[in-house]
Amino acid sequence: MPFRSPACWAQWALHWSSRWSAFFLQVPRDLSSPFISLGYATLILAWWLQLARWRFSYAIQCVGRMALTNYVLQTLICTTLFYRFQLFMHYDRLQLLAFVPAVWLVNILFSLLWLRFFSQGPLEWAVAPPDAAGKPPHRPASGQ
Repeated sequence: MPFRSPACWAQWALHWSSRWSAFFLQVPRDLSSPFISLGYATLILAWWLQLARWRFSYAIQCVGRMALTNYVLQTLICTTLFYRFQLFMHYDRLQLLAFVPAVWLVNILFSLLWLRFFSQGPLEWAVAPPDAAGKPPHRPASGQ
């Protein structure tokens, strides 16, 4: 945090100039990222028993089980919005934050619906090796 905050403030103060942001101020942010990730992981593990009781944690688990599929879905949504519908460079950073919950909601709903019928995502199935009997691991979810 002591490295990242001044670097983020400096990028904002310099109006995100690519010379400063991309070359000089990115280094402190990159160096602090592993420590911030460890901090988040520690917080989640410390509160896991309370978090696991929420229904929302199940939805996040579903998204995690379909990580590759959701990554590609997110890319397709944003590529369609910003290139196909020509929304690229029409919004500032603060306005772009409004798109994030909408894309997350699509990912979460798709994952919940898909995993009601199948045990894993379509792209996870496509890249998974077949089992010992030679069958692909794509079968209906248990209990269905």
